[in-house]
Amino acid sequence: MRATPPPLPDDPLVPDLVEFCEHHRLAESSARLDRQPEFPWEIFRRMGHAGYLGLTVPSERGGRGLPAARAAVLLFHLAYRSGTTFAKLSLQPEFASVLGEQGGPELVAEYFAPMLRGETLVANQVTEPAAGSDAGGIQLTAALERGEYRLDGVKTEAAFAVDARAAIVYGRTSDEPGTRGISAFLVEQDREGVRRSLSPPDLGERWMRRGQIVYEGVRVPIDHRLGPEGSGFKLVRTELTRERGLLAAIYLGVARAAWDQSLQHAAQRRAFGEPLARQSAVRDRLVDEWAELESSWLLVRWALERFDRGERADAYTALAKATATRVALEVIDTALQFHGGRGYSSELPFERWWRDVRSGGIAHGPTEIMRRIASTGLWREDGPR
Repeated sequence: MRATPPPLPDDPLVPDLVEFCEHHRLAESSARLDRQPEFPWEIFRRMGHAGYLGLTVPSERGGRGLPAARAAVLLFHLAYRSGTTFAKLSLQPEFASVLGEQGGPELVAEYFAPMLRGETLVANQVTEPAAGSDAGGIQLTAALERGEYRLDGVKTEAAFAVDARAAIVYGRTSDEPGTRGISAFLVEQDREGVRRSLSPPDLGERWMRRGQIVYEGVRVPIDHRLGPEGSGFKLVRTELTRERGLLAAIYLGVARAAWDQSLQHAAQRRAFGEPLARQSAVRDRLVDEWAELESSWLLVRWALERFDRGERADAYTALAKATATRVALEVIDTALQFHGGRGYSSELPFERWWRDVRSGGIAHGPTEIMRRIASTGLWREDGPR
């Protein structure tokens, strides 16, 4: 039998992106980085020079300036061809957009602009031993003393713990409850009083090399504060809304790659005298997953188009991320199952893809919080919407 997969999402920039992926052998690099974790500086620079970092960053700041819905298509294709690694690398400037939008000209020139070129890396540090999903529990303090802030506290589960040149650090600048007392700072990671260490290897996405950062009496200039005091999470809200939709596109790109391989395998593999594709247990499951993939992608596009129009989209991108993560894990697991013993081995990419995508239910807002955010689109304090 011959398999005829449905068309992939399209955009005028896709052919050049496909050529870039193939020329630089991104799929092979992703597999290598799982075995030998390190930050892929060489490919990061090449992505920057080719314009694949900061797809949604405005052109006046050095990015592509694409609407989020178009960027989602490119990220889908990056993930389809190489897994999550380089698609998430592409998003690093978006993750640091608070720096690009709120940093002074000198900070932007020294850190944000070089990141768009793939020459430096700025990380985000939110999580602490007692503060994860509930950012209002942040305890790292940032006290203003003689024209400088003094940072004291610990950040955990920090991506790029030993690779980032600087980090956007969220700390408490007042005793106001919740996130109202939290501010954002750009902190160079070689400042006196900063101690960095790696955590044990993660289940997946090992190239991020997460770890712990200790801040002990770290002095930070006042102009390194990003935005007004107490505005840290207010400023990052728009970034989070956009990035959740874009992450959903990445997970669906990986899932579609797994589904396509299952489709081809079902056409070629024979069991009990006929192709797997003629057996209802296989055929029906693949059809159901096709429907899930297509509907999840439409949800992602719809949520991001809403965002691009300037409409409130936080509930929709949260729903898209939660749905895409679930669907992707199920589809990858099916591919592993249908490929039998080889699917369970590291000979095929399914086990690695599953491990990498599994982080989607935790990072950038766990699934439980995504559902909570999505529920705000259904209820308000004064009754149904």
